[in-house]
Amino acid sequence: MADKVSKPAAPLAVSNKDKDSSPPLPASSMDDKKPQPPPFAVVLDVKPSPPAPVPMVKKEKPPAVMMVCLWALLNAIVFAGCSIADLIMNRKPCTSSSWWFRCVELTEAAAAEASALVRGELLCSLPQAAAAAVAVALLLTGRRRRSWSRCCWAWTLAVVALAATAASHYMEGRADRIFLAAAPGDAYITTDIVLGFLLALLDLIGFLCLLILGDGHDE
Repeated sequence: MADKVSKPAAPLAVSNKDKDSSPPLPASSMDDKKPQPPPFAVVLDVKPSPPAPVPMVKKEKPPAVMMVCLWALLNAIVFAGCSIADLIMNRKPCTSSSWWFRCVELTEAAAAEASALVRGELLCSLPQAAAAAVAVALLLTGRRRRSWSRCCWAWTLAVVALAATAASHYMEGRADRIFLAAAPGDAYITTDIVLGFLLALLDLIGFLCLLILGDGHDE
């Protein structure tokens, strides 16, 4: 019975050939422990595009020449009319007086000087109006295409017209001074003298505008 009891099978022995056929384990190398360099990055030198040019808006100069010419033309018309009226009225003797306008008796020398000044105003208004009108015509006809010569001529004529205007105002002031000496305190003559100072101030402003602003030609 003892022979019939089977003995446990012995474990299978592993042959050397099977050991050699197993795949080898990868050996860890020193290169794997080194830090890997970052991935290569492509840097593009992109320059920003320049900003779009902003159009320069030219500031237009005030029309000094036009304003001065219109001022001279207005004064030429007004003073020419007043001079003609004074020459006509002086032919008749003054008979009625009021608080605003009194009859003034002048000596022969003073009357002759006042009459010469009034005639001078009338004669001065002719070149004054002509220079101002031609300058205005040059400015209006050359509005679309202004050349340097056209603007220069207009500026020169404006100076001539303004100079004639100032001369007319000076002669008016001289005549008022003669009448004020003969009738001191007269309301009309006093008001006329104050107005003369205001006109002289406006003439000075006109000359300054022409000198500072120039002919208005955009270079």
